[in-house]
Amino acid sequence: MKVEIRGLEDVQDLLREIGNQAPYVMARTISRTAVKVKEAEVDEMRKVFDRPTPYTLSGVYAKTASKSDLSARVWLKEMAGKGIAAVDFLWPQVHGGDRQLKRFEKALQYAGVLPRGYYCVPGGAAKKDQYGNMDKGQIVQIISYFQGFGEQGYRANMTAQRKKKLAKGTKTTRGYAYFVMPPGKHLHPGIYQRTSFAWGSSPKPVLIFVKKTRYEKRYDFYQVGQDTVDKVWQDEFYMAFDDAIRTRK
Repeated sequence: MKVEIRGLEDVQDLLREIGNQAPYVMARTISRTAVKVKEAEVDEMRKVFDRPTPYTLSGVYAKTASKSDLSARVWLKEMAGKGIAAVDFLWPQVHGGDRQLKRFEKALQYAGVLPRGYYCVPGGAAKKDQYGNMDKGQIVQIISYFQGFGEQGYRANMTAQRKKKLAKGTKTTRGYAYFVMPPGKHLHPGIYQRTSFAWGSSPKPVLIFVKKTRYEKRYDFYQVGQDTVDKVWQDEFYMAFDDAIRTRK
């Protein structure tokens, strides 16, 4: 994000007054302003998203300035470990447009389960965490069940013997199996869980397949950044300037 610092002409005389301390003052001003922008962006997420996860809230970073590089950068993280990079899932919220497939959706496409042009949304039988997201353990089980882990995967696909054991259940848990309902059938397309009962079985949707839809802009990242810069940079400058005067030899 590039933002404009307005009103620099008002402090030019002060910068000339402190001479070689000016780069320090500006580096601190820019850095502290960038940190405040990052904090404002996180606060905005809490306002526009429903129960954002800690992972989402940590998706904004601030690269601070130095005396030799009087620039800072505030943006969405572009790298991730085992998860999805913040820029991938927040970009449509900032700019609008289609979201990218999640990692588990790509795995289901690889397995030939998820049709191209479709996304997955949790169904009635989906287990959810406190943030309303689908339980990771259930996602892994479904990918494994449909042989979605490739040769390079770090998890094993479920064997036929394991599927039979899952369908049989135990003394304390009912058996169940998963099946895919493709588009054009009598049930909504998706992945269903068929639970066994003494009188038969009952299918419930775990993942529903929905066609791609365009996201509207919800997260006004750039305007929040500019508004924050306008609001805080002068205060940050004068605090840095006062420190420079106080410590000047």
